[in-house]
Amino acid sequence: MHAALVRELNRVAREAKSNVEHLHDIHETSLLSAHKQHLQHIYNIFLPMAFKSFAKRSLEVVKGLQKSQQEDDDIEDASDNYLQTYGAEKVTGVSKTTIKKIKGEMVDGQQEGLTWGQIADNIVNVTGGIIGDARAMIIAQTEMHAAAMQGSKAGAKASGIKDIIKVWHATQDDRTREDHSDADGQEVDIDDTFEVGDDELDMPGDPNGSPEEVINCRCVASYKLPPAKDD
Repeated sequence: MHAALVRELNRVAREAKSNVEHLHDIHETSLLSAHKQHLQHIYNIFLPMAFKSFAKRSLEVVKGLQKSQQEDDDIEDASDNYLQTYGAEKVTGVSKTTIKKIKGEMVDGQQEGLTWGQIADNIVNVTGGIIGDARAMIIAQTEMHAAAMQGSKAGAKASGIKDIIKVWHATQDDRTREDHSDADGQEVDIDDTFEVGDDELDMPGDPNGSPEEVINCRCVASYKLPPAKDD
């Protein structure tokens, strides 16, 4: 992802330099708009992979060794089960048939390793445009991220280690909800809930959480060993 960001910054610099050299007006608004679109494209490609890598790495730290194939299978199964059970269930104004189609695209997209943007495009297509581009992206981001969080917890529990601690990590920027920023660093037992605003959430993207705390959530949960007990 770092390399992709560097290429994008270099592209913007070259374009600005070219405008100056050719004495053209620098259309700042259009330049920033194009830059934002490129960054969003990078974000859509790499963030899902980053979340999955983060979740798997946190489990490796818990165990202190590479996970077994069974644990990888548990992660994938939990993610698939989440999408099949909860995926798109809170989408309003559409039929059950449409919701079923959206679920199918998300499950297939996860199994095929598609980006959130590609899954969103497939949601638009399979619903015949009933779900527009912007709404499809919100659905894909929210549900695929929640599925990844479900998978990481399943992997932690499959490790067989008792009393694992889970930790809430917020993405600290100007888009982060105050409740989520306040929850950053909160630690609880793996089967307890985080206090996030007025909600008690099992993890980021908890399907039982309120829309205000769940939709487009970018937080993650990691897992660590419990404190060592005194002899």
